Amino acid sequence: MKKNFLTILIFSGLLLFVSHCKKKDQNTYSGIPNQSVNITIYPSDPQFATNIGVPGGWVYLTGGNKGIIVYRKSNTEFMAYERTCTYDPGSTYKLIVQNDNVSVIDSACNSKYLLLDGSVTQGPAASAMKAYNCTYDGNSLFISN
Repeated sequence: MKKNFLTILIFSGLLLFVSHCKKKDQNTYSGIPNQSVNITIYPSDPQFATNIGVPGGWVYLTGGNKGIIVYRKSNTEFMAYERTCTYDPGSTYKLIVQNDNVSVIDSACNSKYLLLDGSVTQGPAASAMKAYNCTYDGNSLFISN
């Protein structure tokens, strides 16, 4: 009887712990709080054309938690990423695009990511950059979460 009670007590405790962890992470991406993002830009606008008018270009935008990096992957495809490091979201540092225009670094922890898909190329980060949804209609780029 005592053994069954102890087993039930331990199982209940584990169940509560797991459900608490899920609730805590429910509104986060690798610890990054969700911020509503709903941005429209026009890549051919002179404000952006120099930076994202052609594939391989990128630009920083205001929005999200610490800003957004928009990368033009091809003539018809864009990627948008949060500038918050997935290793230490509480850091005051922002992710910065490197001079090679294909990699991103957090200068605080030295984690590196790839602009093509947001993947980690060097730790300590283990999670890819937080990506936003991009929809391009040939004229307007819609960025949202």
